[in-house]
Amino acid sequence: MYFFSDLSFERAVQFRDHVVAREPYRLRDLAEWMRDSGGPLRTMDASVRSLAPLWEWFVGFVAADCPGVPDDAVPSLWPFRKPGTDVGRRRAFACESIEHYVRLVLTQLDPEARWEVYVQPKRARDLDHHLTAIRLSGGDFVPFSHGLLPTVVMKAVEGDYEHSMGDWFQALVAMRCPQGLLRDAYARQPSALLRYLDLDLGEPSEIAAVTPVISWAAADAKTPPPPPLAPRSGEDMYFAAGPDEEPEDDSHLTPLPHERVAAALTRAGFLTDDDQPIPPQDLLRAGFEVLHRDGLANLATYTHDATLRAFTLEVVDGGTPEQWEQMLAPLRALANELGARLAPDDEFYDEDDEDD
Repeated sequence: MYFFSDLSFERAVQFRDHVVAREPYRLRDLAEWMRDSGGPLRTMDASVRSLAPLWEWFVGFVAADCPGVPDDAVPSLWPFRKPGTDVGRRRAFACESIEHYVRLVLTQLDPEARWEVYVQPKRARDLDHHLTAIRLSGGDFVPFSHGLLPTVVMKAVEGDYEHSMGDWFQALVAMRCPQGLLRDAYARQPSALLRYLDLDLGEPSEIAAVTPVISWAAADAKTPPPPPLAPRSGEDMYFAAGPDEEPEDDSHLTPLPHERVAAALTRAGFLTDDDQPIPPQDLLRAGFEVLHRDGLANLATYTHDATLRAFTLEVVDGGTPEQWEQMLAPLRALANELGARLAPDDEFYDEDDEDD
């Protein structure tokens, strides 16, 4: 199994293209399952309110072991489970059709809603980074974390009353949308799914029929494992000016010129989330933290009486010894200019001197 956050952008685009290509076939599948199970096919008009009966039907459909979903169905991100041995395989496949219906709903509200690769900011990435998600015209993404729907539908099947309610699913979609997007400002429309029963889609193309995950696994099996990572460079550092002995609190430290510190931090590679220099005033906020642009270290400030008194550098990635020294060079220069010290955190104060 692959996590989206581990994918290269090129592979994420391949998966996005597969999702786009498979959509009409998955919507036709959904229409057929509804028709054959007596589901609310004619009320599926891609309105917000249709999400409630959709989910209530789907919970019953899964509880009945997904009738009509073939044993050899291949969920796009989980293609390696053995056919016919795991109802979870068919359930995951069916959940993908539900996600496609959600896009139909959002397209009614925002005609430019489309599948795109969800690229998260470097300093705020989680497992959804590089996920194929619905992108709205304003740039917002509506992500459904992989595995979310299969998990919650099983909770509903197993007796979790809240997760079986249609209103719950409607609220789940709303939580992932910009505030105010979900609305029903129009009268009931014809079913958006019914037409797929008579639509001549032809045979699916290879990109629609075959998940790229299969080719990734084959390629990765032939790729030798990467060499072991080099030992992490660097150690936690402390920057301050003041008494040689450790003070009782930060109030005994000499105030640091926050404008000059901000300039040195910029040269060292500490920037805002949008890669801009740190505003000097931010350094005066208690508990201010920022990650180095290359992930080498995390900076945290210490303040007293609205003045900057010290900051620490906590190793995160560390990088190479050369990268670490390049980061520290402008901070060492600043320490020399200010008569301050930059030293490893556990060596900043000489404990032997304190004992004397």
